[in-house]
Amino acid sequence: MKIKKPAFHSDRSNFFVIMPNLNFGTQDGTQDGTQGNERVQLEDKLILMIRKNAKISIEKMSEAIGVRVRTIKRRIAEMPNVQFIGRRFSGHWEIKED
Repeated sequence: MKIKKPAFHSDRSNFFVIMPNLNFGTQDGTQDGTQGNERVQLEDKLILMIRKNAKISIEKMSEAIGVRVRTIKRRIAEMPNVQFIGRRFSGHWEIKED
């Protein structure tokens, strides 16, 4: 995957910064590009990570999966069977089994 970097140009009186659109080419225009099947895969990964380590942080999940922290928080909020019990450092994740 090619990393898109800003381009800088200047002339005698102007300075230009050209920022590439990082959302170009995603399915729905969101930054993480998760939709449909990808969303289910992300939720499955989150559940597996929580089952493996109930004290895992959102930041660690984000690094392991490769999506933003905001995406992890949003997906977990949409999952009714997953909740965090306790406080930040002493708490843990619980998965409700139906």
